[in-house]
Amino acid sequence: ITFDANGGDVTPDSITTDTDGKLTSLPTVADWTQQIGDTQSTHTFVGWYTQKIGGTKVTADTVFTEDTTIYAGWDWFYDESTKTLCIAGSGPMKDYVYEYQGSAVGWECTIPWMYTEDGFNMSHFDIDEIYITDGITHIGNSAFKGHGAKHVTIPNSVTSIGDKSFMQCNMTNVTIPASVTSIGSSAFESCSGLTSVTLPGSLTSIGGNAFSYCTSLAEVKYNSTKADWAALIPKIG
Repeated sequence: ITFDANGGDVTPDSITTDTDGKLTSLPTVADWTQQIGDTQSTHTFVGWYTQKIGGTKVTADTVFTEDTTIYAGWDWFYDESTKTLCIAGSGPMKDYVYEYQGSAVGWECTIPWMYTEDGFNMSHFDIDEIYITDGITHIGNSAFKGHGAKHVTIPNSVTSIGDKSFMQCNMTNVTIPASVTSIGSSAFESCSGLTSVTLPGSLTSIGGNAFSYCTSLAEVKYNSTKADWAALIPKIG
């Protein structure tokens, strides 16, 4: 089994499986710094995956039947060649802040894939796709706010979508998986290119303005009964 550190450094770079096709141990990878333009960003190792972006997490129980390359996964990783932002790991994402605090202060931003150009104006990586790996349970507040992402993959492990998480993104359609029970306030607000949304019957709450100013939205599909929809309506903020 060959280990691709996916930007970092790993020793050893390959290990032979036992006779049962399993690995007795998996190496760890130290944090690494990615240079994108003038920005340096630090990434934290979260495990090994079957693909460079996304894929299935490799564990001690994974059985290999042929020579295979597996890839280091990072808490977040930007692939400049495909303009893809990948979020990996397990459990909830952090909640972030991205708000303008007035001309005297400028922007307050804690999102690691955004940066200030001059202390006041904000810029972000050129992102076409957001890929969230299976294992993430909560999409953080404002996580992707203001990004131009055209596509997003939300896994079945996610149970909640935070406030303003996808505000002002450019996706044309989005499917919320059946694992999600809550969508935060303004989660998809001002996604002007959004034309179609699929909502699961698992939802118990939708925050205020979750889909406000989605001026192209023409279709909302709800994967449950009319009775469930009627019960959900009073819980829409």
